[in-house]
Amino acid sequence: MDLNEYNAGDLLRTLPDEPPRPPSIDVARAMRDGRRRRRLRRRALAGGVLVLTLAAVAAVPVALAATRSPDRRPELAPAASGSSGGTSATAKAPPTVRATARAIAVPTSCKAEKLPIPDNVTMALVTAADPTGSIIFGRSYPKGGDQQVLVWQDGRATKVAVPGADQAISAVNAAGVGVGNSWVDSGPVAWLYRDGKVTKLPGGDGVTVAGINAAEVIVGNNGTGRPLIWSSPTAEPRPLALPDDATGGIASAIDEDGTVIGSIYTTIPGGVQTTSSDPRGVRAGVAYAWAPDGTGRRLPAPAVVSGTGYGAFTIRNGWVIGVNRPAGAPVSGLRWDLATGTVETVPGFATRPDTANASGWMVGTDPQGHGLMVAGDKRMQLPDPFQHKPSTTSLLAVTISDDGRTIAGQADDPSDTIRAIVWRCH
Repeated sequence: MDLNEYNAGDLLRTLPDEPPRPPSIDVARAMRDGRRRRRLRRRALAGGVLVLTLAAVAAVPVALAATRSPDRRPELAPAASGSSGGTSATAKAPPTVRATARAIAVPTSCKAEKLPIPDNVTMALVTAADPTGSIIFGRSYPKGGDQQVLVWQDGRATKVAVPGADQAISAVNAAGVGVGNSWVDSGPVAWLYRDGKVTKLPGGDGVTVAGINAAEVIVGNNGTGRPLIWSSPTAEPRPLALPDDATGGIASAIDEDGTVIGSIYTTIPGGVQTTSSDPRGVRAGVAYAWAPDGTGRRLPAPAVVSGTGYGAFTIRNGWVIGVNRPAGAPVSGLRWDLATGTVETVPGFATRPDTANASGWMVGTDPQGHGLMVAGDKRMQLPDPFQHKPSTTSLLAVTISDDGRTIAGQADDPSDTIRAIVWRCH
């Protein structure tokens, strides 16, 4: 396992981290010395280190091809134009039904506050938040290697008992119902959080969850490179269809209308400029969307695609966020508008942007190590809660509310201890 999440291995986090296995990292040391190891930064933030990498999916030796139905929606052709400077590329896509976000003013200032931690523990990070920003999930580190799941609401932190190790709540809807994962005995277990308690989701051991919407439809994955969907928290999961040329895939998030996004491992057509010299195309990760009826399509590609592909990992109100990193170029965020079928390259991030709200605003970390919010064509630097550490990833903005007024994440204090942070913006 490569623990340096800011190298090329972290480019996609679309077919996530790697095959399930017990955690074996000294968490405190990894955080202190490893400067945001992958296990604690990305899959911990997104709900555990319990799923597959692109390379692992490519190696899955089982047949995963899906039967095409006569009414299958055509896949979107990769876009033929676009640039790393923020222009858009367009593909003809069936419009996605979505609510129109209420016009809101972009905040002009934010103030950072430390989130309270029970039991005089200092080390903690944020893993998820609801769309309003009033319910924030994370976890603390009471002693070497242990984790304690937390929920912050109304200024208070409450401990949540989640069995196993490497526990995290990875997604939560507006009603405060969440999903997450942990490692129990010999493998991963998926959990539903409701009213302070967790219950095991159907599907047996070895499945992981990644997203939940207001209707409590849940998406996740099994251990063999197949995306899953639960129609309710009590229903057995069923597989999402994969195109015939895919060797695997992963579901990363679900929107309120039931649209699921993620990635498949397949061929990027040779007509799209890639960092590979093979004109026939390359086998790589491709961002993918499943409509509420289960039909799937590729999301349009940026003009130049990394040799390892491009992927999508969050969706909100028809806005999809992903990442691309052509060889020799910095990381660029990708933002798709499913209503128009366009993809936009959004530069200026040190690593992939973390999420989007209902207006398509994005948060992350810039190359100088500052927290960053991108709202349309406007950019705002988030204030450092502690002394700024230039050109590092010691400050991470992770979640943003629909109104843009609440951003949560974490930052290293002067002792290099990770502290859970919330930014209140106006």
